Amino acid sequence: MNLSSAADTELWEAFKQGDGDSYAVLMERNYRPLYSYGTKLTDDTELVEGCIQEVFLELWYRRAALREAKSPRFYLLRALQRRIQRALPRNKTRPQSSAKTANTDFDVEFSFDDDRISRREQEEKARQLAAFVNTLSPGQKQLVYFRFCQQLDFDDVADLMRLNRRSVYSLLRQSLLQLRESWSFLL
Repeated sequence: MNLSSAADTELWEAFKQGDGDSYAVLMERNYRPLYSYGTKLTDDTELVEGCIQEVFLELWYRRAALREAKSPRFYLLRALQRRIQRALPRNKTRPQSSAKTANTDFDVEFSFDDDRISRREQEEKARQLAAFVNTLSPGQKQLVYFRFCQQLDFDDVADLMRLNRRSVYSLLRQSLLQLRESWSFLL
């Protein structure tokens, strides 16, 4: 198996069988998304880094008992979310803002890769789209972040946000309509 092009689910299965190289690739692929998500939950970057390390260590030690994961990224995000939530009450001396612990700081960054428009125009469109997304409610921004930045499916988004699937559909529809309305003012 070519590890660099293998799907996360293939790496997950190989890792569960004890393949250290697959484990390393999973860690490498998922560290940045986990760090990005963790810093949206708390300002304490040391806590986030420590929790990520603990998640990966626990995975390695429990690999034989792990179930099949249809989305290893979701599994890791959920494990990190739980680990940070457990760590925050114990670490009362750690700096954290109430906005971060309430999952409201889900700023989303965009990039365009279109040869038909200049780099400057691409950056301007990305800035405008990010500004529109930041006008959404905290829950809507969190949904956009999970669905489009982390590329999670609706069931995983519902689980992470503690909503039912129908509510996720409704909130996403509302968010996209609001973004479309904002974007149409530019055109």
